Amino acid sequence: MNQFERIIEQLISTKYYTPCAFKLTGKSCQDWYNVPDTSEDNWSSGTWIKYWEKFSKSVADKCCVKGCGNEAKHGAHVKQADDDAMYIVPMCSFHNHPSKTNFFDFKSGTVVVEVE
Repeated sequence: MNQFERIIEQLISTKYYTPCAFKLTGKSCQDWYNVPDTSEDNWSSGTWIKYWEKFSKSVADKCCVKGCGNEAKHGAHVKQADDDAMYIVPMCSFHNHPSKTNFFDFKSGTVVVEVE
């Protein structure tokens, strides 16, 4: 781990670090997918849906997948097709499942919260 990575890790572990959260609109809603093998990952202060709620400053209600009206019960780890960054979004159990390997489009206005 280099010096820059150590500084970032220290910032993340303090109360001063706030992950970036932003709303998706237009083309930014297209071509998202579940990140495989993240079911064992944990957020130190609770569940991933609580992480999303804290940093999005919203309450998880419905699944963010376009056309889905199911209740959001999970904070799903997702990436966009041409981006290496990983984000958390509210998702239902059906869409946040390891068997879901296809691309999703998200509803306009979906808030994504970055995660390391």
